[in-house]
Amino acid sequence: MATAMTGLRRRGVFDQRSAVIGTGQQAAELVRYITQHKLLTLSLTGFYCDDESEPLDFQTMPQGGALPYRGNITALLTAIRLGAIDRVIIALPQGQENRARAIVARLSDTPVEIRLAPASGGFSWTQNAVTVLGEWPVLTLLDWPLSRGQRLLKATEDRLLSMLALILLAPLMLIVAIAIKLDSPGPVLFRQKRQGYNCRDFEILKFRTMQVSGDADAVVQARRNDPRVTAVGAILRRTSLDELPQLLNVLLGHMSMVGPRPHAVSTRAAGRLFGEISQSYPARHNVKPGMTGWAQVCGWRGETHSEEQLLRRLEHDLYYVRNWSIWFDLRILAQTVVTVLRQQNAY
Repeated sequence: MATAMTGLRRRGVFDQRSAVIGTGQQAAELVRYITQHKLLTLSLTGFYCDDESEPLDFQTMPQGGALPYRGNITALLTAIRLGAIDRVIIALPQGQENRARAIVARLSDTPVEIRLAPASGGFSWTQNAVTVLGEWPVLTLLDWPLSRGQRLLKATEDRLLSMLALILLAPLMLIVAIAIKLDSPGPVLFRQKRQGYNCRDFEILKFRTMQVSGDADAVVQARRNDPRVTAVGAILRRTSLDELPQLLNVLLGHMSMVGPRPHAVSTRAAGRLFGEISQSYPARHNVKPGMTGWAQVCGWRGETHSEEQLLRRLEHDLYYVRNWSIWFDLRILAQTVVTVLRQQNAY
């Protein structure tokens, strides 16, 4: 069995790319243990230091020489955003609880597992789940919003529903495209950068509902009686038909059928960027954005002109992330149809 698991591990079947953050003997012993354990299904990508570490000491650890030093916590964040790391293991000496908390705070808006390998008796987070790496106990400080199985299930749901919807709605989408071309000059589709999963940008697709502007990234949310909205565009926005091309985003894996709605990076509420209003705002990017979401069916849709409106929308987004299930998604999709028929704040 061990031989078979080792062979699968070498081929990367169970590969969980893990980084170690910390310095000193604790980190070195952890790395030595992981690299020598035959059944552990994770691969170490490198050491990182936090703001209170000395990189020079870290690089010269004799036990850690086989594992490359990658840099500080900023470099770690960059690697996570690039999708190169699935798990971070904090390995600090005894008595460094505040330091570990600071690391967790810096990484809390990223979609990675964060584990703590405590020095004997040194930490008091006894309410956190304890798991083992082989026989090495670690504490789970933060986990993926969705497990691997849940992510696979949700991805399957997205692909099946988006393909079915595209097949059924193709004639309607063709009619909409022709109406847009006849109504005003410009392209049928509107493309704009939005923030998606792991805070990475992607290009969202919509049917164009406004007059062509010179700068698509200079975002000003549509308002009631907005003169930029075309005649056909007004109908599309009122019925949410302008959102249908996002089925292609779902099929391509940029979005989900259900999730927090993606915002443009430059969108503001009360003159402030969304990310400046709440430190929890980036956490909504730990799952893929959706064509519809819990916030939208609960009435938090349309223009966001106050900080309170954004915070309420964020509250619903985070509730969805914490309570995801297939049945919750299907409930939201069903409520979306009713919400679209009744909506009054989309313009």
